[in-house]
This record gives sequence, C-alpha cells and structure tokens, in this order.
Amino acid sequence: MQITPLNWLITIAVTPTGAGQWHSRNPFPWGGVIEDPATGAAAAAFAGYLAKLGRATTGDRLTITQGVEMGRRSHIKVELLATTALI
Repeated sequence: MQITPLNWLITIAVTPTGAGQWHSRNPFPWGGVIEDPATGAAAAAFAGYLAKLGRATTGDRLTITQGVEMGRRSHIKVELLATTALI
C-alpha cells in the first residue's frame, strides 16, 4: 500500500484542569472533521509528549476530557507504559 503525504498541520489544544486531568480540543476542518469529540491517537501522542518533557513517567494515568464544546463530552483514560500508552 502506498501512502501519499498530504502535508497537513494538525493542531490540538490541551489545558491542564487538575492533577492528571486535561481538557482537549481537536479541530481538523481540512480533513473533513469540524472537531473530533474523542481522539485516542492524539491522547496517546500527548502522553508520550508529556513523558518526553519529563512531566509524566511510566505508570502515570491521565484523563483527557474532550468534545465538551460540541455537546459530546468524552473522557479518554490513558496509562503511560514503558514504551507505549494504554488508552
């Protein structure tokens, strides 16, 4: 299978709301989605980003709330493992 690069920039807004708690918005209009109410792949990437910055370590658990503004509240639970994140 050939994958064609589209050169899209993806922006995700994430704000801390408490210990291990985050609020996220994930707009993607150029991909045909005005806003995604729950994005597991982005949650896993965000956990890896926090680990890379030293703000999360193996065993940490995060809850990311998303979709609130569009009336489709979601809670994504993430556990950071040694080499990946469990969603």
